[in-house]
Amino acid sequence: MDYEAGIHWVRGDLRASANLFAMEFREEIAPVGALSLTGSPLRVNVGASHRAASRPSCQWQATARLALVATVAITDARISPLHRRVEAHGVPQRAVTPDPVAVATQSATWRAGRGVTLLADARAVSGSALTSTGNREAVLPAYLLADAAVSWARGASQVTVRVINMLDRLAYGSGYASGGVNYVFPFATRHLMIDVRRAF
Repeated sequence: MDYEAGIHWVRGDLRASANLFAMEFREEIAPVGALSLTGSPLRVNVGASHRAASRPSCQWQATARLALVATVAITDARISPLHRRVEAHGVPQRAVTPDPVAVATQSATWRAGRGVTLLADARAVSGSALTSTGNREAVLPAYLLADAAVSWARGASQVTVRVINMLDRLAYGSGYASGGVNYVFPFATRHLMIDVRRAF
């Protein structure tokens, strides 16, 4: 079953919205935190599980040139209490998905004039489980990443220079746990990207 609700509010240059959803599953196939011989995640049938989330967001046109956006997503995903005893390869299953509990994003756009636009954005992500066992050691660490860019447009041409991972933080975007060892995949360190576009 799927339940969803949302609200949208506008006043002048300020826009706010909030979306809620709750989903109840039966006989879901969930990852078990182990790998097959081919390296694919093994999954097990789960009798019942649920996911619920709230996602408020706010957009503010602070001035004619400055726009600010902030969004938060909070998620809860678990196996229902009556079905937590399910086991896979002798390992009790407690949580359903490796989704982070909270994700917050913020962005700012400044139109400086003469075709120049400055952009900055950041995202903070809470820790997330690498397995569905509830093991506190098998967790992907929380992280904060920030990017910045400057864009210049004139006629049919546009050039954008973006600095990715501006703070040069060590952060991990995904991973898995197997045999008591956490295997994680890091984001790239600070780097520069240049995008050139020409419309014809």
